[in-house]
Amino acid sequence: MDIRFGEFLRALITADHDLVRDDRWSYRDALIDAFSRRRILPRGVYNLSEPALLWNTPRLKHPPLEKLSFRDLRFEGDPGCPAGSEELLRQATVLGGYVTQPALAEEFGLVAPGTPGFAPGGIGAPRVMSIRTARRVGPDSQIVFDLVAEVVQRCRVLPADGSPVFEVLGGCTVILGPDGAFRYVISKSALGIGRVERRQHFLASSQGRRYWTVEDGEYHLKGEFFDLLDTPARPHT
Repeated sequence: MDIRFGEFLRALITADHDLVRDDRWSYRDALIDAFSRRRILPRGVYNLSEPALLWNTPRLKHPPLEKLSFRDLRFEGDPGCPAGSEELLRQATVLGGYVTQPALAEEFGLVAPGTPGFAPGGIGAPRVMSIRTARRVGPDSQIVFDLVAEVVQRCRVLPADGSPVFEVLGGCTVILGPDGAFRYVISKSALGIGRVERRQHFLASSQGRRYWTVEDGEYHLKGEFFDLLDTPARPHT
């Protein structure tokens, strides 16, 4: 959630590195240089070398989720097609049951109930919003299968200065290998450094007021989000 172009660069470099370890043509360096020249930089990454941009492996050691290993997934003919909604629900339940353990909240970018700074009842239950099999083919015809899932949590922030209540999304993207092992956990917590402040600043800005309005002490969208994006900006008077 809240993806930026700099984060897209990290994902692109990591995904390609997984398939092609030896970049003998240096095309990844050229890609990094193109982003750098346009000042499209990942937040918090100050060295734009390939090793610095690669996603890190999980901070904690997690046991493989054997019920999500490739041998236990059920498909509709093609491995890219799940057997149906019941299979997707089963997969989401297995993953959700693990990542929502209170002791693992920080690892998976989640906020534990009762954390100060949020509106009463404003820390939502994490939800597995999507889970799917990713199949990638490398230049040497090698095939890599991963299970990719997005876990999202909605949190309503109660500013200490009496400003309107607003929502921040947190959570993570989880990538499991064919054996059910955690390969990557890319988290973005609502408690991340500066996230609440940047969100509040945007909502109060002239650009934020194009899309959001305050009602009953809380920010609300003025309409359907994508409809609002498609509405031309009116000149300021």
